[in-house]
Amino acid sequence: MHWLKLLSSSVFTVGLATVLADSAPAQITSGENGTLVNLSGGTINITGGTQTGSNLFHSFGQFSVDAGQTANFVDPGVQNILGRVTGGNASLINGVLQITAGNANLYLMNPAGIIFGSGASLDVSGSFTATTANGIGFGDQWFNAIAANDYANLIGNPTSFAFTMAQPGAIANAGNLVVGQGHSIALLGGTVINTGILTAPEGKVTVAAVPGEKIVNISQDGSLLSLSLPETTGATVQALPFTPLSLPQLLTGGNLSNATGVTVENGVVRLVGSGIHIEAGDVVATGITAQTATLSASNNLTLLESQLYTTGALNLLAQNTVQIRDSAAKPVIVEAGGNLTIQGNQAVDILALNHVDSRLVASGNLVLRSSQTISSDAHYFTGGYLKFEQLDGNPGNVFSFYDPIILAAGDITLGNYTGASLHILAGGSVTLGDVEITQAGDAATTINPNNTAAFNATQTFADLATVTRADGSPLQYNGTPVLDSDNTLQWIDPTTLFIDGSARPTLDVRAGIDWSQLGGVPAVLGVPTDIVQPPHCPTLLLPISLFLQLQRVPTLPLAELQSILERAPRILEVWCC
Repeated sequence: MHWLKLLSSSVFTVGLATVLADSAPAQITSGENGTLVNLSGGTINITGGTQTGSNLFHSFGQFSVDAGQTANFVDPGVQNILGRVTGGNASLINGVLQITAGNANLYLMNPAGIIFGSGASLDVSGSFTATTANGIGFGDQWFNAIAANDYANLIGNPTSFAFTMAQPGAIANAGNLVVGQGHSIALLGGTVINTGILTAPEGKVTVAAVPGEKIVNISQDGSLLSLSLPETTGATVQALPFTPLSLPQLLTGGNLSNATGVTVENGVVRLVGSGIHIEAGDVVATGITAQTATLSASNNLTLLESQLYTTGALNLLAQNTVQIRDSAAKPVIVEAGGNLTIQGNQAVDILALNHVDSRLVASGNLVLRSSQTISSDAHYFTGGYLKFEQLDGNPGNVFSFYDPIILAAGDITLGNYTGASLHILAGGSVTLGDVEITQAGDAATTINPNNTAAFNATQTFADLATVTRADGSPLQYNGTPVLDSDNTLQWIDPTTLFIDGSARPTLDVRAGIDWSQLGGVPAVLGVPTDIVQPPHCPTLLLPISLFLQLQRVPTLPLAELQSILERAPRILEVWCC
């Protein structure tokens, strides 16, 4: 299903404010393995545990932190501190998670679920991982969420996370979670809702919804490498003695008395103000800043009024659908300082033209990939090449309701296009298939990423859309004219050619752009601004067929039809060098 402009007045309430039932105090109880918990004013000091080499393991019966309180992990000088929660209740964190006396990485594992409220924050010098896995792997050995562990063999850094249950527990974050420079944040659960902010300057952010009965393998730097079936050799990941709550149960259960940002009605979770349904396996993300980031959903990935910024690569991945939406009140901004990859195996559905500041930007290459036709209403800017492609790498087809604009310093490749006005400007080559234009463009739309009314002081977008075909020949028609009794033109057979007689640019395709003619390469791309005209004309592969919508049927002699077409350069522009 393609979504129309239904967010023009709705505002997504960012935040998932969590409140402990009956205003109960924070609850952190120690489990086995020597973990000690001591409450001192507003600080809950956590010491003891079991140390193996550079790893310190803690076990908790319950783990929740109220607003205004701090859970302080005392670091004895290790590299990793790992805490598990065994009691079967979700962790509700509205306060601070802190590490003192060291720079260890912190791992919190609770297969029952983890919720970070709007008051949640981090005070850690290392990286932070929250997961609803039931095991963290060290080679072929496992730190189990439940049951006994062979701590002596849990050495080195974590290499995998096991989700052996049918549906893993959920994670929700409404807080402002920040780690130190060069470190990482990871949220790994069955469903992950991030309506807060995740910040990892010069580090990595990973948000992943993992399917059940799978193991997530990770690299040395914490990157997700692959999913695999649980191994039958080596140590065993212990099954849970309980079933994690579903997302609706988690958000409406006895441990949670209030939630904003999502609504739960009749067992259905929706994002406030949008009507977008959140299902098991979904990832929702609104605010991320990092060097690199990967958002990966086993079902759907939803970006609603999101602000995502990376200085390096950004990957937006979904086994089902990637859905991107803005509103009239708030833009969606996706900016990657490196490559930007958007892949929805079943669908990519983008509608981000409600707000003038909405944009999808990559300083490197930008790839949109799906097995189906890509629904694409957005402004795209890339400092490298831009490709719409199928999962096998062949050019992908594109559909649009409104007025997409594609701007690239390199090549642009897509398959067939059907929809409203299309504007393509490339510093390199342009390759596209059949084009069917169903309506005229928006005269107010510009391709300036800063959304000013003109590229420079004198030229507007319409002014630039006045170039005819590259070889200078007049625009030809292949339609079948229908005449009246005095041999004047009545109409043109709509099955072969449609002509838009308005002054609005409808199809604008340019290759080998001299960016100096457009005021220079947009600064938002982060690429050199002195790009000049290529020394030779790059390839411009024209559509096999082209359809333009007829807005007004002229009643003129056939002899005048050619002059009509010649006076319609704003309609069709195929330009090279």
